[in-house]
Amino acid sequence: MPKKRTAGGRPELKPVNVGAGAIDIGSKMRMAAVNTACTDVPVRSFGTFTQDLHELADW
Repeated sequence: MPKKRTAGGRPELKPVNVGAGAIDIGSKMRMAAVNTACTDVPVRSFGTFTQDLHELADW
């Protein structure tokens, strides 16, 4: 059976771990993303100071 293709011609990606999140670590901000079923705002940015990192952990 051939793999399902998206509109861009690439194979459709299947979720591996729906409970996983992602963090992009930059020098001025952190971008975090979680499953859209977990929260109303699935992507947020955070600063780099200690308080910002505590907010990220709480989120």
